[in-house]
Order: sequence, then C-alpha cells, then structure tokens
Amino acid sequence: MLRFGRSKLYDQIYTDDALTEAWRKVKSGTAVAGVDEITVPMFEARLFVNLKTVQDELRRRQYYPQPVKRFYLPKADGSKRPVGILTVRDRIVQRALLNVLDPVLDPHFEECNHGFRKGRSVQTALDQVGRLVQQEYAWLVDVDITAYFEHINTARLFKILKAHLSDRELLRVLRAILDVETVVAERMGVWQSVTSRGILQGGVLSALFANL
Repeated sequence: MLRFGRSKLYDQIYTDDALTEAWRKVKSGTAVAGVDEITVPMFEARLFVNLKTVQDELRRRQYYPQPVKRFYLPKADGSKRPVGILTVRDRIVQRALLNVLDPVLDPHFEECNHGFRKGRSVQTALDQVGRLVQQEYAWLVDVDITAYFEHINTARLFKILKAHLSDRELLRVLRAILDVETVVAERMGVWQSVTSRGILQGGVLSALFANL
C-alpha cells in the first residue's frame, strides 16, 4: 500500500465533505466546458466516479491542473477583459482550496479591503465611507489599476504565499496553478497554447490571489 506524509492543510482539501461542498458550488456556476470539453452536466452524469478520481489524484499527490481556456469579454470602454474557463475538475479543486485558504489568509488583509471577501460587500464599503464622512473626511479619490490581474507578478505572489503557508504539498499545487498554461481561440476555431501572464480572472482563487 502506498503511504503519504501528512499535510495538515492539504489533507483537508480532498475529504469527502470538502469535495462534495466544492461540487455544489461549481454545479451552480457556469456550465461552459474547459479545454477537455467536459461540461458540468457531463461531469454530473458520472459524478461519483469523477469525484473519486479527483480525490485519488489529490490523495496520491498526483494532481496537476489542466490548461485554461481563455477568451475575452468586451468592457464598457471598448477594451476587452481576458477571462479563463477552467475544466470542471479544476474548478472543484480550486473551490476546495479556497475553502481551506480563505480562513488562513483573510485575517492578513487590510480592514478597508471589502472586495471578494466573506461577509463584505459594496454595502459594507459604503458603510465605512459613511463613517468616514461623519468623521469629516472631505475627499474621495477614485483610482483603478489598468489590467491589474494580467500584471500581477506571480513570482512575488508565490513568495507571499510561502510566507503564510508551510504545507509543502499545498504550495506545490498552488505553484502549479500559477504556472498553468492557457489556450486561446484563433481563427477557424483553432486553439493555440500561450504563456500566461499574471493571473486570469475566472477561477475562484483569482480574487484571493489579487487581494493577497
């Protein structure tokens, strides 16, 4: 029988409960297929076998993410936002990872950070602005970082992850996710592999990485 060393955080990712809960979240999301062309309904048709396969890959330390399908969404200013579509199996793994990582990393974020955090929203941000107005702050500055996700330095991001996480297997999977290649559609439906820059929006870990 194969035996594997214990990784406290990592081992929480592939429990029956963790993967089942992750699947419930993924099922309610987009049904669009990733590069393997397996849709959510197709995955669900053999749900038990598919989840057990993912669980076994994670347990044996043999899980690696598949390439991400990239396409572009038009923005109001006429530019386009690159978005990634993960395979269903990778969405499930990322959701399970998020459930483990969020309680560890979220406490390190600034109190003024309201985006993509549990228990926070536009309304909590407005409430904080209201309190600042009552304290007689008079200036509001509106700024934006151009193409922020695409310009995130993944090497620096990984160093930050290592500063907060000591689980080697967990870090290996996170490194693989950051290094995953992307494929983009070209003319006549031909797909081409490209080297990813920064991180793609689309996976549930993207917002956590961005906040970090």
